[in-house]
Amino acid sequence: MAFHKPKKRALTTAEREAKTMITGKRACVFSPNGDVYKGEWLNNLKHGKGIEFKNIAGSKFQGQWKLGKRDGYGVSSEWNCELNQFEKSFIGYWKNGKKHGFGTMFYKNLGVYEGEWCQGVKEGFGIMYYENGDIYEGYWRRDMAHGLGILRLVNGNKYEGSFEDGIANGKGVFYYFHLGKIYEGLWKKGSPVCGTISDSEREEAATPSTYSITTIRLVDANGVLNEAEKEGGRFPP
Repeated sequence: MAFHKPKKRALTTAEREAKTMITGKRACVFSPNGDVYKGEWLNNLKHGKGIEFKNIAGSKFQGQWKLGKRDGYGVSSEWNCELNQFEKSFIGYWKNGKKHGFGTMFYKNLGVYEGEWCQGVKEGFGIMYYENGDIYEGYWRRDMAHGLGILRLVNGNKYEGSFEDGIANGKGVFYYFHLGKIYEGLWKKGSPVCGTISDSEREEAATPSTYSITTIRLVDANGVLNEAEKEGGRFPP
C-alpha cells in the first residue's frame, strides 16, 4: 500500500507576515538613516529594554520601551562635540514617548529641573535651578511656575507666594534682605500693587535704609487686601 505524505497547509498572509516580524532580543538593528537599536522587540516594535542611538540628532536613549515608544524608566543623553562624549539630558520616567512622572532634566545652559512631568512638560511639584543661581521651588503648570512657590534669588532676596504663568501673581511676601525690609500683599503680573512694607533684621542687612519704617496698623488690614484683590489689585475708593 502506497504511503502518501500529507501536504503542508499553505500559510495565510497574516501568518507569513507574522514570521517576518522581529520579536525577542536582537543584537543590533541598523536603520537606513544611520540609527541603531539594540534590545528587545515585539512584532517589529521596540518593546522591553533597549538602547537607541540617533545618528542625525546625535542622541542616545537607554531604558524601557512599549510598542515602539519610550515608556517606563530611561536615560536620554546628547552628544557633546567639545568633550567628544555623551552627556545625560534627562533621567526619569516616560509614558507613550513623553516625559511623564518624576524626572531630572539637565539643560544645555546648565540649568537643572528636578520634579514632576506630565505629557512632556513640567507639571506638578518641582525645583528649578537656574543658570544664574536663582532657585524656584514650588508648583508648575504647562512648563511655567504656577501655584504656590518660593523663588530664591542669587542676591539673597526671596519671594514666597502665588505664581501664575511664570510670574508672581496674587498674595505673596517679598524679603528684601539686602535692605532689611519685607513687602507683604498683592502682586499683579510680577509687580506689587497693594500691601505693607515693614522692617526685618535691618541691623544685619547689607545696605539698610537710613531710617526705619514707622509701624502703622490698619483696623482691618485683611479687609483692605481682600477688597483690593476683588478690584484687580487696585486700592478701594
